[in-house]
Amino acid sequence: MISLLKLKRNSWHGKLNQFTWGKGYLEDVDCLCPYFWGTVAAILGFPLTLLAKGVIYVVEHIPSTNWTTPSISEEAKDIVLRFIGLSMMWLAGFGVSYGITYSIVNWGLIHTLVRIGIFVGIGAGILGLTIVISKLIDIINKREKRPNLLVEMFKAKKNKHCPLVSWID
Repeated sequence: MISLLKLKRNSWHGKLNQFTWGKGYLEDVDCLCPYFWGTVAAILGFPLTLLAKGVIYVVEHIPSTNWTTPSISEEAKDIVLRFIGLSMMWLAGFGVSYGITYSIVNWGLIHTLVRIGIFVGIGAGILGLTIVISKLIDIINKREKRPNLLVEMFKAKKNKHCPLVSWID
């Protein structure tokens, strides 16, 4: 049985995806898995997306003088934004792999694994603390239970199917 997940258009992840991928993105996505990974990519690429959109905004809103500004089509903007996002993800992957290789060469495998373990432990601790604080806030506010994107993705992975997404206002 295929389940249906109702998500709000004005949620933080909905707004972020519309900002990053364009206004029609939410209508194009009808399954949780691609939406989840699109959200992860939007979070990772947010600084470059913000920079690119800022540059595009400045270019489009330069005060009128004797010269004209070049017009940028929506397709060209989309290509530039995707290229910048993919470049940022490639650069981050290269940096991490270079750091690990550098650490193995200079300090050895055991020392590198200990460092990775420390960073993963700190990240897990921060994530755990964030989850605990979030749960406490939910208990205190006793608000209406809304679907959590990360929890729903883990449920979908466990059940080996992605629920369909329905958008509500």
